[in-house]
Amino acid sequence: MEADQNKSLELFTNAIEYDDTNYCYYYGMSNTLINLERLDEAELSANKALGLLEEHKDSQGGKLALANTNNLLGVIYQRKGDMDKEKEYYRQALEFNPNNKEARGNLDKLQ
Repeated sequence: MEADQNKSLELFTNAIEYDDTNYCYYYGMSNTLINLERLDEAELSANKALGLLEEHKDSQGGKLALANTNNLLGVIYQRKGDMDKEKEYYRQALEFNPNNKEARGNLDKLQ
């Protein structure tokens, strides 16, 4: 499993070197880093994705991607044990997409 995650990380790194403006690469890298328990790096990658998505926040697709990325940050903070930030990011996810079942479920677990 770890070998697969390391290969995935290598592929995302190469993709970012090719195109560092694609938020999907940073989002995917963040997921991979979470699986490797490299949470500080996962946080940086997810925040980079958020920054790239900022200009798309008014489009439907942008809102969905922002919801997913905020939920991902909530998961990172859950793993770090920071419940306040965890809740904050789940709530932000739901602001972008109130129908995001994953963020809703994650937030409900905390209440």
